Amino acid sequence: MPRNSGGTLQVLNGRRALALRTAPDFLPIADPSSYLAELDLQPSLTSRNAGWEGLLVEQQRKPACALEVPPLLTHFIGIRTGPPGRVVQRREGRTHRGHESYGDIVILPAGVASTWEVEDPTDGLHISLAPELLSRVAAEAGAPEPGRIELLDRFQVRDPALLYLGLALRSELASGCPGGRLFADALATALAAHLLATHATRTVAALEVGTVAPGRLRRAVEYIEHHLETNLTLAEVARAAGLSQFHFCRQFRRVFGLPPHRYIIGLRVQRARRLLARPDIALAEVAHACGFASQSHLSHHFRRLVGVSPGVFRDAQQERARQSKNVGDQLSP
Repeated sequence: MPRNSGGTLQVLNGRRALALRTAPDFLPIADPSSYLAELDLQPSLTSRNAGWEGLLVEQQRKPACALEVPPLLTHFIGIRTGPPGRVVQRREGRTHRGHESYGDIVILPAGVASTWEVEDPTDGLHISLAPELLSRVAAEAGAPEPGRIELLDRFQVRDPALLYLGLALRSELASGCPGGRLFADALATALAAHLLATHATRTVAALEVGTVAPGRLRRAVEYIEHHLETNLTLAEVARAAGLSQFHFCRQFRRVFGLPPHRYIIGLRVQRARRLLARPDIALAEVAHACGFASQSHLSHHFRRLVGVSPGVFRDAQQERARQSKNVGDQLSP
């Protein structure tokens, strides 16, 4: 595939810029990351190797620069997470000049080329969302012709819910993804649902499906318990219940009072407590047997829910067992 850029880094009015070829070489690209790499802009955080489906999240430091970006194959959400500054955006014959502050959001639909003048260095959270994910959630929510729903082009908006979801994804990524695939899947589904409800050409409200048969959620719980040591995904657990991912999350929370990923973390910590009573099992083996990605992930959630680290908990259990044995020996004739 021809490269989108054919130039070198230049300085324009004190700002770095990339000289670009024009059509026909100006081809669409999947997401901004590879393009920004040509400016030597590497993300400080990226989910590229995290196994997240339909979603790419990156934390990016942006210098003052002028950029002409090819059309993207994914929807793009940019959240300013650094110092305020002036930005000029141009796309499809429209120009927006604004002074952005922390939390300001840009929504760029797939297929739209854009030009940017970032006049002040800052940090941004970049979220690339596959159109297929948006269409799936729209279909699960009962929207007619879900594949024809498009996102609105937003130059600079405030959206507390969208900001919260973006920061939750960044926090999960920065922590090493302790919530696993299922948590990322749930956040991606929630992100798509919110975009459809508030930033789409046809707003999509979630359809109520009533109360599901208890047996469906029971099958999902049984599936979770039988596969707790694996990196569960939202798709497979919802499939066990015979529900879409969107409606499974809503029904599960309605019945159990908490989202699926928190329920699963609770089960994993309960299993860890039982296994820690056995001194012959290493902590890394306990983490693996409970479905945690690493020993550090086990420690993170165990400390949060139990109040102490797994090692301290095991030591306390062993000391309690020794004391019980000593009392038993003293009472023996």
